[in-house]
Amino acid sequence: TVLRTAARPYLEEKSRPGRPGYTTRKNSLPQIEVGTSGVSGDYNDYRSRALGSTPDRAVSILTSDVMAYVKDESRFGALS
Repeated sequence: TVLRTAARPYLEEKSRPGRPGYTTRKNSLPQIEVGTSGVSGDYNDYRSRALGSTPDRAVSILTSDVMAYVKDESRFGALS
């Protein structure tokens, strides 16, 4: 069962670190399309600008037991 899918589109100034409105938070989506260059419509400023739009992209897939481990506040602090 998939619990959450997410991507962050390019939002001009809000997609650049240090600019008003910038965040690394990715909004949940009802579905995503994953291809050889990662999640369709997912923008990564570092890969796009610093690395010259390298096609290498990561897709994180976490099992529910790993998510429970990561969310354990005693290890990492509060995550949401």
